[in-house]
Amino acid sequence: MIKNEPFDELPWQYFPKLKIDHRPPLFIYGFPLGDGVSRIEDLGRATGILEPGEPFTTLNFSRTMMLTLTRLKEECGLLENEFLSIVRCHSKTCASYVMMLKTNYKPHIIAPERLGHAIHVLEKHLPGKTPQWYLDPGILEMWGQHFEISGWLFCSPYWDSWLNVSRFRGSSSVNLNRLCRILILHPCLSSMCGYHW
Repeated sequence: MIKNEPFDELPWQYFPKLKIDHRPPLFIYGFPLGDGVSRIEDLGRATGILEPGEPFTTLNFSRTMMLTLTRLKEECGLLENEFLSIVRCHSKTCASYVMMLKTNYKPHIIAPERLGHAIHVLEKHLPGKTPQWYLDPGILEMWGQHFEISGWLFCSPYWDSWLNVSRFRGSSSVNLNRLCRILILHPCLSSMCGYHW
């Protein structure tokens, strides 16, 4: 995961499946902005937020960023409840900030029917840049070097069994008989998923 990021297409295993308690790390889809500061200045001047010759300082950084994002949102034709934002990311590339379009947990920050147009508009303002999937900056603290995926979880016939087992995690002894029946039906269930009771 760390080795192969950023991803052009995020592998399906990195999308959450909350019904089976599959919660991968957060991935952010967006345009790389490098260190963020210089790119925000460039965008501010390109969109006319910063006047020619107007200095870009820490005093007008927040104002420039917010007004630039508002201007870009208008150009992208986004609705009131859709937004662009600049967030930190973790990447082995030079990108440390990303203009976020969606995440693997919130894929519809921008509606799919407007996402393509938004990408086209932003590509004009960010020449040579394309959106990719970047890792959340807390990845190393939360997960270490890698997030292990038990691929069998996504394959029938283990779906229903995993749903049942996950419901009983930490449950009282009242459900012990039903839980044992699940394990008897699939005696290798615990060893296959690394589940420890």
